[in-house]
Amino acid sequence: MARGTGISANKNEQGEIVSWKVDVTHEGKRITSTAYNEEDAELKYKELKRSMVLGLPIKEKKKDWKLVDAFNSVWDEHWQYDKSSKTSLINYKTCEDFFGKNILLKDLDEELIDEFIEHCKIEHQLANSTINRKLASLSKVLKQAKNKNKLDRKPYIPFFKEDGSRERVLSKEEEAVFLKQASEWNLNTIHDFSVLLADGGLRPYEEALNLLGTDINLHTNTILVRGVHSKNSKPRTIFMTERLRPLIENRVKLLKSKKDKLFDDLTKYSYIHYFKKIKRAIGLGNDDTLVPYTFRHTCCTRMAEDNVHLLKMQLWMGHKSIQTTMRYAHLGTMNLIDCAKALEK
Repeated sequence: MARGTGISANKNEQGEIVSWKVDVTHEGKRITSTAYNEEDAELKYKELKRSMVLGLPIKEKKKDWKLVDAFNSVWDEHWQYDKSSKTSLINYKTCEDFFGKNILLKDLDEELIDEFIEHCKIEHQLANSTINRKLASLSKVLKQAKNKNKLDRKPYIPFFKEDGSRERVLSKEEEAVFLKQASEWNLNTIHDFSVLLADGGLRPYEEALNLLGTDINLHTNTILVRGVHSKNSKPRTIFMTERLRPLIENRVKLLKSKKDKLFDDLTKYSYIHYFKKIKRAIGLGNDDTLVPYTFRHTCCTRMAEDNVHLLKMQLWMGHKSIQTTMRYAHLGTMNLIDCAKALEK
């Protein structure tokens, strides 16, 4: 098919064709559009040309709003006139820093919101009341977009009881039931990844998913958690438990190259999907506090309850500040007894 005179290729800096521009003019009127392959561009050109010649209405494509577009609309119509405009801006900025101001609203779904909540709880150690204010800001922005017909469906946003309750920790029994369900469904990757989170305490998405075969040293029984994937920006080494080692060793054997990712058959979204599916199957589907990050929190809690030294815990978990590790200090009750025994000598 010969290329229409109103069709041209859009190229990147390397000269590669990334899309096709469709440009139609009739009796002084002009309309442009974009297609992502030449065949679609030809069809779109003919359809637009026919519609213009016959005087048929042309449906214009609705522009997808980004997060910053919705914020600007809320600010112009509401927040700038409020006495609490500064607070609203601060709460929104937390959301923008996590999601990115250029994320399309249609891509901002419940799974991403769950990740944002985990981020607020674990990384920033925010109280439920503070997280609720961040979520209220996000909800306002999304509601504005929906009211402006720029968002088809507003994702569900959970809010939390402001009772100052502790972070969720998995009991040994809950963990065993979770892993058993994964095994019964032959979800071996989900099982192994969950054990890595529970015994290694890695951040699920920034660290665990990015482990390479070269990060595993079976001779020293260690895992190198590289700084490039870490919030702390510093590499750290952790040891494998007796339960974790055979699982990791088996995955290393299955890799085509040691440079491949250890969990190359798993993505963030597929893990979240099966995590929620297993939750429902074991009767914990309504527990909003049980999230993938719970494994990391559980790991640190268990070390604290077994009186592991706080500085060692900080190195293992990769906490940037000792203050983060200090949140677990009250769990090691034997520490004070050791102090008393030292003074009695």
